[in-house]
Order: sequence, then C-alpha cells, then structure tokens
Amino acid sequence: KVLFLSNGDSGRFDLPPSLPSLAKPVQPAALLLTVNRLLAQPAPAANNLKIILVVDHNLARGERTKNIFVNDGYAVITAHSVEEAEALSDTVENIDLVVSGVIFPGQSGVHLAEHVEASGRDISTLLVSHFHPDLLRSTAGFSRQPEFLPNPFTPEALLTRVRRLLEA
Repeated sequence: KVLFLSNGDSGRFDLPPSLPSLAKPVQPAALLLTVNRLLAQPAPAANNLKIILVVDHNLARGERTKNIFVNDGYAVITAHSVEEAEALSDTVENIDLVVSGVIFPGQSGVHLAEHVEASGRDISTLLVSHFHPDLLRSTAGFSRQPEFLPNPFTPEALLTRVRRLLEA
C-alpha cells in the first residue's frame, strides 16, 4: 500500500483521485488517521500507475491536457518549457510518456524528443502540432520516430493514442 506525500504544489505533479495522498506539512493526527484507514483497507491489486510528463507553455491548454490524463487514472508531471522538461526527464526516475507541443519559445518539442531518445531510457514521446507530421519527421534525426497527434485534438483521440503508446 502506498500513501503519497507532496509539498502541496498541485501544479507540478497530480495523481488520480483514487490514490491516497496528503499535502505537506502534515498534522500528526491527520497522518495517523490516513495511515490507519489505508492499512484497514484490503490490499490493492497490482497497480501499474503510468506517469506522463505534459509539456506546454500555454497554461490553459496544459491544464486541460493534464486533467484529461488525471481523470483517466494517470499520474501527471507538468513542465512549461522544453528546458524544464529536459531537466525533469533527466532527474525523475519513472516517466512512461512525454506529451509535448512542438513550438516553444527557445528549444522545440522536436529537440525534447531527441533529448529523451538520446537518454537511452524507454520513454515514448507524443508530439502535438498543427504541422503535418511528415514535415516534422523530415527535420529530426530520430532512430525511433516520435508519434504525432494533430492539434486541436479531442480527449478521445488523445487517450486512444496514449493508451496505444503505453501498451507498446
């Protein structure tokens, strides 16, 4: 059984509501009550929680994307720039998927996909763009091509593509 503790900065890491969590600082009585309640519950089935890094400089669009994932049972880490996402992808041990826009001030989402691929970790990348995927693919030197999703997208189209990538 797992109890997640956070610094209360819900803008950076969000868990599905079904997972137990407390924001720090935690009052001892609240911690004790939550731990006792958690221990009294039957053991959960194996939980293969998937962690998605959402990268978007547009705060409203990033929040919408994050909420789609959290509501579907994924844990989400957010970044607002490619540089911030690169640092997170280098330091966070378990990231299963990066979902990023392509156009950013500074580095591009294509650069981020190249960075993630160069790390040698098994992290898939989904780039969201209004550009045609063939144009984007021809600009990057990937050994493993990232996936592309046209923007704007529906929640259903996003989740269908993400589920396929995470099952591969």
